Amino acid sequence: MNRSTIISRFLAMFIILSILLPTSLMAASWQGTESTKNGIHNVINPYESQYGSSIVQPKEVWRTNEEESEDELKQGFITDIKIDEDGDIYLLDSTLNVINVHSPNGDFLRQIGREGEGPGEFRNVNEFMLMPNGNFGVLQMMPAKVVTMDRQGIAGNYFSLCNGARGLSLIERAESKGQFLAIGMSCGNFESGGVDYFLAFVDSQGEILQVIQQKTEIDPTGNINIGGFHENEFIEYWTLASDGRVFVAPQKDQYRIEVFSPMGELIQIISREFETIKRSKEDLAEDKKRQDEMDKRFGGMVQIASSKYERDISEMHFRPNGELWVTSSAGVRDCPKGTIGFFDVFDKEGKFLRQVGLEADFNPKKDDFLLVGDNLFVLKQARARPAALSTDTSGGMSTIMFTAGAMGEDEDEEEDLTPPSVVCYRLP
Repeated sequence: MNRSTIISRFLAMFIILSILLPTSLMAASWQGTESTKNGIHNVINPYESQYGSSIVQPKEVWRTNEEESEDELKQGFITDIKIDEDGDIYLLDSTLNVINVHSPNGDFLRQIGREGEGPGEFRNVNEFMLMPNGNFGVLQMMPAKVVTMDRQGIAGNYFSLCNGARGLSLIERAESKGQFLAIGMSCGNFESGGVDYFLAFVDSQGEILQVIQQKTEIDPTGNINIGGFHENEFIEYWTLASDGRVFVAPQKDQYRIEVFSPMGELIQIISREFETIKRSKEDLAEDKKRQDEMDKRFGGMVQIASSKYERDISEMHFRPNGELWVTSSAGVRDCPKGTIGFFDVFDKEGKFLRQVGLEADFNPKKDDFLLVGDNLFVLKQARARPAALSTDTSGGMSTIMFTAGAMGEDEDEEEDLTPPSVVCYRLP
């Protein structure tokens, strides 16, 4: 075959591929802008992603409570899930205050932890973490306390934060990857009469190693605020990369992600053109209903934070391949039935690549979900979890504990007797 024949065939094949392949894959180019000023790399993304959107169907691997009768509840509401390096899956049951351990294919292996106040015991929890030393740390939100145990459930030492200030500390969330452990928390400040808000790296004994962000706030009304101050949402809306970078979405009404180095330096800002969505009249009415309930119980001393707008960014999650998946208010609004939502996918440089919708056995009014590594977990009936509101008067002061869940529901509303369960999917 002579050279001209080879070239002709190559050109013919190129033309055929150009016709058959989607235009987005052949000609798509990123339309954003990049700049660096004062050592901060700014990545400004357009409203549209580079490669458009698609819907994928993850593979279901297993589910719990398949053969369980409605009146025999062996598993309560699962609120957090972790996967170790061997693929074993740990489910935090916040109803029964235990951790259920499953194999990668869903077989139940053992149960660790139990309800109580002693070593290896906990209550009123929503999250836990696999710490750098290999042990688990279960987060007791208020007063801020981390209950530790190994993977067989053998209790370790617990540690308190905020110098152990009982009743005046709150862990908002925590995350651990590799050698890095970060916690977002608030601590009462006796000197100022206000609250100190921290996002910081700590070690496996709770000692602060590096503060990422910090702010002190004093509420002039003297009220207790549930939901926090608008300016201090950085302690809740963040995620941790495997290299120790911390990605924070500090503002409710801005699609803006601030990236901090492990040393606490702001090194990058990732933004996207976005239109903030107004909340529905029904949601605002529900806020008022909850506030009225608080007023009846506590005489106006407890204020629930409310906003007329949805939060632009509600969740951030790193996939093992380094992609950052972001849940936005637009991504979970008016989704096709059976679809969890559309995730904004960013590459390692912060460029908006595409939007991915996930199909699953999911009801947005009743269920919740977690992305963990390459797994999607649908938490069936999670939104039916009762809200808990209790007071703690130990230590000579009164503290209010609020645990998220359905609150103030109409008693006449028909109950769904389906027990809570978990469905595990493998992402493509």
